[in-house]
Amino acid sequence: MRSSRIPFILIFTLGCLPTGCAQLPDAQLAVVCYEDDGTPSSEFDGDGIVLTDVAVSSAEGAWAVEIAPWVYDGPDGARGNIYVAGDARVGDAQRFVVARYQEWDGALEADYGDGGVVLSEFPGADSASALDLAIVSGIRSESRIIAVGKARVGAGNRFALASSYYREGGPDVTFGGDGFVLTDFPESTDEAARAVVAAEIEDETFVLVAAGDARVGGGGPSFALARYTADGNLDAGFAGSGRVVTDFPESSQESASSVAIATTDGERAIVAAGGAFIADTYRIALARYTWDGALDPDFGAGGRLLVEVPGTTTSYAHALVVDEEGRILVAGTAKQDGADRFLLARFLADGTPDPAFATAGFALTDFPGATGEEAYGLALDRQDRILLAGRAFVDGGWRFAVARYTSGGVLDPAFSGDGLVLTDLPTRHELARDIAVDMRPLPDRLVCAVGEAGGE
Repeated sequence: MRSSRIPFILIFTLGCLPTGCAQLPDAQLAVVCYEDDGTPSSEFDGDGIVLTDVAVSSAEGAWAVEIAPWVYDGPDGARGNIYVAGDARVGDAQRFVVARYQEWDGALEADYGDGGVVLSEFPGADSASALDLAIVSGIRSESRIIAVGKARVGAGNRFALASSYYREGGPDVTFGGDGFVLTDFPESTDEAARAVVAAEIEDETFVLVAAGDARVGGGGPSFALARYTADGNLDAGFAGSGRVVTDFPESSQESASSVAIATTDGERAIVAAGGAFIADTYRIALARYTWDGALDPDFGAGGRLLVEVPGTTTSYAHALVVDEEGRILVAGTAKQDGADRFLLARFLADGTPDPAFATAGFALTDFPGATGEEAYGLALDRQDRILLAGRAFVDGGWRFAVARYTSGGVLDPAFSGDGLVLTDLPTRHELARDIAVDMRPLPDRLVCAVGEAGGE
């Protein structure tokens, strides 16, 4: 295990929805990589674990991870790079942070940014936090890293996007003029972008869709989506202004935690997932939009869907993937018999729970010896196996928790014997917020989860 130190950078962690994840005062940025059978990767720093203890900081953490599908400088061109997004406190303000690790040994990439880290201060903002990232493959120019989150401007937050170059981490000046974009929503007092997805379009460029929440009209937050062109401008082809706010009539507040693009018969659609607060409890909330930004009338009830998970009292979707058949996979947390459990669900393109998946479309998972579990990250591998990452409470402390399921929603025994892996780092509490898979057809591809670790 490596504990790397980076001078003068503090990585800071926000709370989790809906119940909240308390920030550990001594938390470190944690990256854990596993082999295909669920064992920690011995090549990734010897034990599969890298903790980044940032100098002059009291806490570090991360929200998102992606593994680049290409490499410029790996051994024999055989490995990629791992990008991690989080935030950093410098003085009294937070900053976006993107770190790059070498997949083949877990070391921070010295030539990327400042010793492996890019620290971004948003012009015109008092502070900013990165909550997700996407890798945009180079089409006409160098590939880029897009990080999204929220930035505080005056009394409220705004959607915040930063674009940097893949190789050296410098700001992408073709994006917003200086690499940074802030977006507010009409009549909203507070907004946060919690997820981003990129899509290549016909003229060999790309668009970005960011999703999160916006507080409009003095009420609680609602789903909020914005679509951007490759230069960082709002896309007028999306709802006329590039922005959409969606509330659920039955709910007092909603937030989108994840977003994905679905393609059916050549037609694109956008799907967002999160939670809605109804009668003192949360339910999974899903919305599907046509490519021009209208709610899709063929999905749920007029484009919106609230889900009660059978046998549970509350549920929340933290992550979303749309598979090649257009089915919607959702991961999150549900309370069953008073305890939180990993939740995995699959829905058909119209929002109907998939009867061929798990038990009537839903799988609830508890880890042996744990008294509670929460899932935050979701990924599909090349064999359509499903990976979830989060945390489980065991013996008085939280642990990194990873589960792998078959494409049918059953725990995969080829992954650690029972489909479940708990990673006990040399700290009292650990939390995985995201998970990514090396998608190249290699026998030694990795699965990597990121989050935070802290407490003695």
